[in-house]
Amino acid sequence: MRFFLLFSFLLIITQLIAAEKQVIIRGKISNSSTEQIYIRNIKHYKDYFKIKKVYFASSKIGSDGKFEMKFTVKRSMPVEINYGNSKMELFVFPGAILQITGSSKKFEESLTFDGIGKEFNTFLVKHYTKFENPKAIAKLEENIRKLTTDDFVKFNDKRKKEQTDMLNSFFKGSVPSTFKKYMLINIEYDWANNFLKFFNYALQRNIPVDTSRYAFLKDIQVENTKAFTSAKYLDFLNTYTNNLYYKDCAEKTRIGEDIDSSKYFYEQYKIRLVYFSNEKIKELLLAKIIADAIESDNLDKISHHVDRMLRNYRKVSKNKKFFKVLLKKYRTVNKLAPGNPAPNFTYKDLNGNEVSLTDFKGKVIYIDVWASWCGICRKEIPHSKKLEEKFTGKNVEFLYVSIDRVEKMWRKIITDHNLQGTNLFTGDHFDSQIVSDYNIQSVPHYILINQNGTVVENRTKKPTERVERDIQLLLNRN
Repeated sequence: MRFFLLFSFLLIITQLIAAEKQVIIRGKISNSSTEQIYIRNIKHYKDYFKIKKVYFASSKIGSDGKFEMKFTVKRSMPVEINYGNSKMELFVFPGAILQITGSSKKFEESLTFDGIGKEFNTFLVKHYTKFENPKAIAKLEENIRKLTTDDFVKFNDKRKKEQTDMLNSFFKGSVPSTFKKYMLINIEYDWANNFLKFFNYALQRNIPVDTSRYAFLKDIQVENTKAFTSAKYLDFLNTYTNNLYYKDCAEKTRIGEDIDSSKYFYEQYKIRLVYFSNEKIKELLLAKIIADAIESDNLDKISHHVDRMLRNYRKVSKNKKFFKVLLKKYRTVNKLAPGNPAPNFTYKDLNGNEVSLTDFKGKVIYIDVWASWCGICRKEIPHSKKLEEKFTGKNVEFLYVSIDRVEKMWRKIITDHNLQGTNLFTGDHFDSQIVSDYNIQSVPHYILINQNGTVVENRTKKPTERVERDIQLLLNRN
């Protein structure tokens, strides 16, 4: 009996601890134009290296606009809520229960919150509305390009003060410590990052830079592992190394040396190898620049540099996970080089029949990977239809591969737009095999394959970018 009572007690305690780690986000989106909503783990290294998007949870949105998501976290952290093309940063912690109300129109700015954790996220929406919305960011970028150094310093200092004042005012001077640390890190590194972007812009255009203006960096902790949860800090680190690179280029130009742009990623790698002493930060930054090099459009011309970086990274880094995913990504992207066989895939069409890419060998194939919740995808549909009409009766196959999870919405878009061609459904979102095999980071994603079934171009042009010329050239070769 005692054993049973003890076991029951331990079971209850275990359940309570698990419940404390759980986060519940439920709510309602009015006039919803999509049937799925996601919580994304934006700090996952695979996401950061553009290996794959990593999600904590997802939920169908009912006909009444309601949804509910549950997931666990070990500590307070930022996450991202994804709704169609819209996204908004949220702050969650173990035990948070958020009730969200929003609208499909101006999703980010429409969000209101109730429940445990509402004050943090209400503030984030207010902060986004003033400082992070597209107009505010456009104004910041314009000032980086156009203001004098003195005027930009005033603008950037004022922006930082306004953000800090808003934080203190919203919480009436008593900001919860964990959230306060997080926001102050965001504000501080955003401020520093803006300065570096301003100076980088000048250095790239050979505009003289007053080096005394870099004094602000003395007050910034460049290597700060406690700031790893902040996207602003990670942006700062990348801009910081860019600044070191552009300074070096400016000095080489001054003494008459030529700049070899093909060495950009390799030079960045060497800078990160030398300038950072903290192993965790160094490992992350080295891996990031390798991932960026693998993603570059001229990988075929810099592959020898990537090989060198990977070999060195394997020696200097203790992080085997990073090396493993980078090597896999490199091999995947190399397989997609022009002239290589296009990875095959098989999905069901509108009639439930299985259709494979290899079924169309002998034709030029234009693949459109899309989703119903993607606004850009939907805007391209009329242009896709016109493109198809231009090649009616020609040896060209148009494949539309949806990564939707909700079949009903996929069928609705096809019916509403009278979409022709061959329509296929994966049902797996960014977990789809085609996403992995073709290194797809976002949709729409277009792929061009020739009559022999080999890749002409992964990430080829959209229908609005005059891709018909490329298609016609392939037809003319036969």
